[in-house]
Amino acid sequence: MAGTFLTIGAGPGIGLATARRFAAEGHKVVLAARSAERLAETADDLRRGSNAGVEIALVDCSNSASVAALVDCHAADLTVLHYNAAALRTQSLQAQSIDSIGEDMHVDVVSALVAARQAYAAMAPRRSGSILFTGGILATNPVADLLTLSVGKAALRCAAQALFPG
Repeated sequence: MAGTFLTIGAGPGIGLATARRFAAEGHKVVLAARSAERLAETADDLRRGSNAGVEIALVDCSNSASVAALVDCHAADLTVLHYNAAALRTQSLQAQSIDSIGEDMHVDVVSALVAARQAYAAMAPRRSGSILFTGGILATNPVADLLTLSVGKAALRCAAQALFPG
């Protein structure tokens, strides 16, 4: 087996497609998200097409300590971390509550950086591994009614460029 692929923010779109790719390469796959029902559906879909081991883990990305604990739990054989979680809130800045702005940034950016920190700590001594952040067009072409998501994706793009220049 090629090691563990951990996707945080696993869902039926990018999370599943990415997990399929790494499962096909022999990775054990850990799908993590906050909805047990959606995780089970995504895991069942993945199991139909792959021979790789598939696990699910509940995680709330508004709680960075639980994100850190999840990554640490799989640190021994973690070869790929994929951070795909995002707070998708379709509201203008004026319509959002003060608390929701901070909550969105926590899910979109803070927990991503915490996950990367923990994964790096596990991968650096082995001198191998990959950290993937899911981005998108919002990082370079923001949308006012998706402002916190746009800012979050821009921040992840910036973080990737700063952490891994070249």
